[in-house]
Amino acid sequence: MVSEGGPTLPDGPAVLDRPDPARVRDELVELVLRDLHGPLDGPEEDFDADPVERYPLGRLAPAGTVVEPETLDDIAEAESPDPAEGDPEPTGPNVASLFPSAIGLTARVAAGVGELVVTAEWGRYERVASDSPVGPPRVWRRVPMCGRAVVRLAEGLLPAVPLSPDQPGVVVRGRARRHADTWLVSLFLVNAQHGEHTAKSAWLFQTSLSVTGPEPAASTHDQDRTARPAAVFLPRDETVSGGDASDRAEQRRLAMAYRFHPEFAVGHATAVHPETDPGDPMRAWRVSTVAAPRYELPATDTPDPVRDPDLSELADVVVDMARLAELADGPPDTLTAALTPLVRGYRHWIEAQAATANEPGRHLAGYQDEATDALEAARRAARRIESGIAVLASDPRARRAFGFANRAMALQRVHTMAAERRRKDPELGLDVVLAEIDRPENRSWRPFQLAFILLNLPSLADPRHPERDVDQARAVADLLWFPTGGGKTEAYLGLTAFTLAARRLSPPLGGLNPAGGVGVLMRYTLRLLTIQQFQRAATLICAAEALRRDDAATWGDTPFRLGLWVGGQVTPNRTDVAADWESDIRRGRGRGAGRSSPHQLTSCPWCGTAIDAGRDITVNKTRRRTLVVCPDVFCPFGAGSADREGLPVVVVDEEIYRLLPGLVIATVDKFAQLPWKGETSALFGRVTGRCERHGYITDDLLGTDWEATSHPARNGEPAARLVPAGALRPPDLIIQDELHLISGPLGSLTGLYEAAVDRLCTWEPERGSPVRPKVIASTATVRRAPHQIGALFHRRTEVFPPPGLDASDSFFARQRPTTGPGAAPGRLYVGICSHGVRTKSTLIRAYVSVLGAAQRLHEKYGANEITDPYMTLVGYFNSLRELGGMRRLVEDDVTTRLARADQRGLSRRYDPMLAELTSRLSSADIPKILDHLAVPFAPRVAGQRRPLDVLLA
Repeated sequence: MVSEGGPTLPDGPAVLDRPDPARVRDELVELVLRDLHGPLDGPEEDFDADPVERYPLGRLAPAGTVVEPETLDDIAEAESPDPAEGDPEPTGPNVASLFPSAIGLTARVAAGVGELVVTAEWGRYERVASDSPVGPPRVWRRVPMCGRAVVRLAEGLLPAVPLSPDQPGVVVRGRARRHADTWLVSLFLVNAQHGEHTAKSAWLFQTSLSVTGPEPAASTHDQDRTARPAAVFLPRDETVSGGDASDRAEQRRLAMAYRFHPEFAVGHATAVHPETDPGDPMRAWRVSTVAAPRYELPATDTPDPVRDPDLSELADVVVDMARLAELADGPPDTLTAALTPLVRGYRHWIEAQAATANEPGRHLAGYQDEATDALEAARRAARRIESGIAVLASDPRARRAFGFANRAMALQRVHTMAAERRRKDPELGLDVVLAEIDRPENRSWRPFQLAFILLNLPSLADPRHPERDVDQARAVADLLWFPTGGGKTEAYLGLTAFTLAARRLSPPLGGLNPAGGVGVLMRYTLRLLTIQQFQRAATLICAAEALRRDDAATWGDTPFRLGLWVGGQVTPNRTDVAADWESDIRRGRGRGAGRSSPHQLTSCPWCGTAIDAGRDITVNKTRRRTLVVCPDVFCPFGAGSADREGLPVVVVDEEIYRLLPGLVIATVDKFAQLPWKGETSALFGRVTGRCERHGYITDDLLGTDWEATSHPARNGEPAARLVPAGALRPPDLIIQDELHLISGPLGSLTGLYEAAVDRLCTWEPERGSPVRPKVIASTATVRRAPHQIGALFHRRTEVFPPPGLDASDSFFARQRPTTGPGAAPGRLYVGICSHGVRTKSTLIRAYVSVLGAAQRLHEKYGANEITDPYMTLVGYFNSLRELGGMRRLVEDDVTTRLARADQRGLSRRYDPMLAELTSRLSSADIPKILDHLAVPFAPRVAGQRRPLDVLLA
């Protein structure tokens, strides 16, 4: 917590050296807490403002102080709340309540302890005459206060102990109970100054309560001043209750994985921070209350043979995508030799974990069954990875598809980076940027990505693999479970590239043509995620198409394409709608009308050149095709390309049904179209013919005005006819990203449609049982995964990477320490809860503090990429009503206060730019918002785009 004297912050001239990211983050937190918690100007500060209004955190009112219900108002309502949200429910009390006058904690104490030492600190503010000849004649001055007491443990209530003779009404009281041969002790710091609650000087600020064991006895010869009290606090009992047997089993697995992060105490009206014994993480020597708790979640990183010498086998694994593609073209044993160290190192780690499981320092007593299950899951994953390597050694088609996937992913990685560079500096030549970026470190797999591809490779190389069986006991859905930003997307994009290539090389099993049709369905739940991943996947499909053009003899004449299937509120349902949009755009109309738009790529994913809606998107009514063309004539997807296709993306529903892109990205709610639109059957290979001009058709399109049996030459297009087309193989791979978002009513509805999707994707080869699609899901957080995935996909679940015996190490993912040698900054969480303060007042203060603190650091260290991320504040809300209310507050109160934030140790910030990312936003504006977030903060220049200061979502 913030110390009595307040957090220290370097002052003086601007720092010229490059700031450390962790230092900038910590300084930002200290600035914010100094503003909200205090003391702002040192332990004996003085000021003219009301201290109760100045510091909303860490306060204790005199006993009996009443909070009137009208002061606990909600966020200001939006002017036009969304009617779909219904009538708002009251969120505050409708009767008077008491302001908190006590904070405390409950901890478990070792049985032999007879007493505890309690230390409390706080500040009180007195109205005194000012020492300054200028300014107000009277000010509030802080008086530092502290107290110490020894509490003797006895069954029952503990008597109140005054802490300071200057404020005898401030006491410590509590209760002790015997509990399973230990003490369960509750202690409270209480502002019991009755009858004085109208006096501001009776309020306590910056309150803290610390508890330790008895002081160590002094040595007869020399007292060790560095000795700390004994570690007397024990972890609270782990309770496993509720739910069914599988849920309780998962609770025990989680308890085992996080056993080195026990709960030593629980706070009452406050948070608690324990300080553990350096020699025993299962004991704490001090527990303290914290008004603004912090927790730094360690960064999860991939293993590295340099940083992790116990994983030396990884040094022999080839992870360079380009090199793996080359090896795939050579003898099978060279590719096998490049991949085998991965599974060998994994097995060595598994057996090392098993060999040390019974050591006392692992603290696995009582978790034997859970440890056995965890190790068996890891061994099962190792066997599957080994099977994938074996398939590459024995199956030439799989090996060739693997080489294609690695080439495509290598191109995807380097062109993604090159396009980003050129978006920032369009004057850079693409060839120059590629020559600089195309290095192994920029096109390498992380070990878990490569392993995930290998363990799923057998079921995608052979549709008759048991993992795709209709029998639930044999069929497998793989859940990729990795922290946000860890690289899950690249892992399943690699599998996507392999699937698309394998279909082009596969024979027509069951009489179904695998070279055409949709090969991969990728689903999301939110528009923003869908569009973001569409932009990322577009680069991969561009890479695949570039490779196809270089070797059409192998990969066929049908282009690789990407479809965005998200509905009429985002993209057009029909080509005629796209044509109307084009007409409006080119006439300068309809830009803000919220109409569905084919303008979902703001720049070329291959070269980074900006795409202008009115110039680069055209609708060819004769071909009934909406084309997105890169304006760079030297780009292979520009206007100069021979195939007149432009970028290989399809953003109109009607065209998706006819062209059947190999990869279709959709939102889960889009599948509600299946019972109502017969054209959607084409997505699952059910076509009846193919028009040489327009593409595949279904029975529903026969006889329509534009889908005739033949077409004469027209508008430069050659004559075309309707030719027979056999049934196509349905999708082989279904990817459900952000699985945790499919919950509640959405999960129930999705489960209903999932049964239909699964049936439509099932087909029968010449021999063997029916074949189902391979299902992959990904998430960064999930509970009861086997139960949920079983209910949703009717398959058993395999989680990858399998959790190890400890949450900090699963071989494929390792948590890095936040302090000490090899430390890496993690993700810091800071909690703010101001009891008895209006909701909108707390939000206003927090927004001003964060924005003003970020501005100060940005000025102090100069505009750079380390301070830049903190300059945009993102606020999340549960309803449009609350978000709309906060928008009004930002435009009014927050803006006004920011203009004078320098009076509180922060920096002024004028006219913050505000945007919202909600369902009220038109689909055409979502990509613009994403691009806007990439605009760096720099001194304002006329004509340049301003960056976003506040984003509400």
